[in-house]
Amino acid sequence: MNDVITNVNGVRVKVRVYDIGDGEVDGYTIICVSDKGKDSSGSVYYPVFACGENPFHPQGIGIYVGDCYPYRRHSYDFGKRVKDLASLPEEVIKYIKIVTI
Repeated sequence: MNDVITNVNGVRVKVRVYDIGDGEVDGYTIICVSDKGKDSSGSVYYPVFACGENPFHPQGIGIYVGDCYPYRRHSYDFGKRVKDLASLPEEVIKYIKIVTI
């Protein structure tokens, strides 16, 4: 799986992208694995974003949705994992490059 993408600053970052399918307006979930943080109890978490096929359209969607805790992964349903980032729509790739700075 190719999970590494170069962001707009030229830094290579690791992300995991999931596709919920079913024509949802926020069909893609992006987990920024390279940008992990720790909460007050020391638990690791990753920032999570969601977007549609055209996040920059005036009626499109591209938002920060919260944090993902790896130890609770069984409680999340992000959809099917995208195995090749190059297969994503061009606008989604552009969105990923911007939110991972």
